[in-house]
This record gives sequence, C-alpha cells and structure tokens, in this order.
Amino acid sequence: MTTNLPRAMMLLELERAKAKDINIGITYSIGTSVDYLDVAIENRDGQLNTSVFHKPAAEPCVLPYSSDHPRMIHQNIIYNGLMRAARYSSTVDAFDRERLKFELTLITSGYPLKFINNHFRRFFQVNQAQPVFELLDRSIYDRLHTKLLEQPTRREKMLPQQQNESIDMAEYLPTKKPWNRERLIFHSRFESGPLKQYRRQLRRSWDKYYGKVHPRLKDVHLTVGSRTNPPLEYRLVKKKPSRTLLV
Repeated sequence: MTTNLPRAMMLLELERAKAKDINIGITYSIGTSVDYLDVAIENRDGQLNTSVFHKPAAEPCVLPYSSDHPRMIHQNIIYNGLMRAARYSSTVDAFDRERLKFELTLITSGYPLKFINNHFRRFFQVNQAQPVFELLDRSIYDRLHTKLLEQPTRREKMLPQQQNESIDMAEYLPTKKPWNRERLIFHSRFESGPLKQYRRQLRRSWDKYYGKVHPRLKDVHLTVGSRTNPPLEYRLVKKKPSRTLLV
C-alpha cells in the first residue's frame, strides 16, 4: 500500500485538476519514458537516459544554404546543432543517431557535403574530441557530454549571480567602450550577388592604399563585418498600429 500511495495521490490530483474546468483537457499516462520540452527521458533498468526529442509535427529543416545570409550564420547553425545533440544525448549512440539525423537535415537544406564535413570536424577539434567523430569513443564522449552540459547557457550568463544581496543596477548598464585607435570596424549589409567579394576587396584596397603606405595606419587593423538582412516578416508585418489609430 505504501508503494502505491504516491501514485494514487498523483492520480487524484490530476483528476481534481481535470474537473476544475471542462474546457481544459488533461491526459496522463504512466510509463518508463517522458518527453519534456526538447529532451526525451527514458528509464532503462533504473538508469535515466536522455536524447533529443523531435515533435512529430516539426519539419526537419534549417536555414537553407542558398539563403541571403553570411556564411558565418550557416557555420553557427552546424556548431549549435552539434552542441545541442551533445548536451541532450547521455550516450554516444544517441548522439550518433542525432548527428546522422542532423546531417540529413543539412543535406536536404542544400548544404554541401564538404561544408558539412569541415564544420563537423571543426566542432570536435574545438572541443578536443576527435575520437568521438572518428571512432565513437565512449569515454571521450562522456567527458565531452559532461563538459558541455555544465557550461552555462547564454541566458544563464545574463542572469544576476548575486542572490539575497542588494544589486547595483549601474553594474548591469551598458558602458561605452574606449576607442581603440588600432582597430577600425566597418559593417555592411550582406549580399550574395556582385557585392559578395566586397569584404575581401575592401581589405586589399586598405592594405594597398592606406595600411602599407601611411606610417600612422600600418598598425591599424581593419575589421569588416556583415549585417544580416532583416527577414521578410519584419518588412511586411507591423504588430503595433500607428499612434493615430490608437487615439
């Protein structure tokens, strides 16, 4: 009786929540596996194993390779996809299955095989886990999984770490960075047409007419960045009406 008491209490609470509102339907089941957000959790002989959960209605697609975005965006998609697979997969076999699914998704989205293989290898080289990619080494994967799982996410890094203490909001306000005279930063909109080689040509022109000619500019490093084009939804959809309509 004592072993079934928690389960009976849980079922009773679910029935009470279900009866509160006839417009809200609650379904429940008892088993050895559960899907929570993006993680599939399974109990195998008392040991919890996790893997990436894909919603049945979700289409396996990513940003197409032919889209008008800088190549850095496509590189980050591959790196973040492998990072997600390594964080959520508790075993190397689950990670390998997710890697194959992710690779097929990239292929169907138009990514070249050479581009995929190069950045797959880059992920394992950066994290010093090449034997996982080549031999599916279990011990090295366990270290990789633990290492990536313990890393804080971007949202966790932004949260204040101090608790039960007075927080000085001035510490979290953006501060103006001092001007670095040895670095010149220039941004432009990315285009996949005739201006695709613009960044390379600008660097060559800088070195030819400025960097190697003027003594005061020889130590200045030119950084040419790309701004991602706004999506079509941003251009066509206006969520908030104009002030004249609201009055």
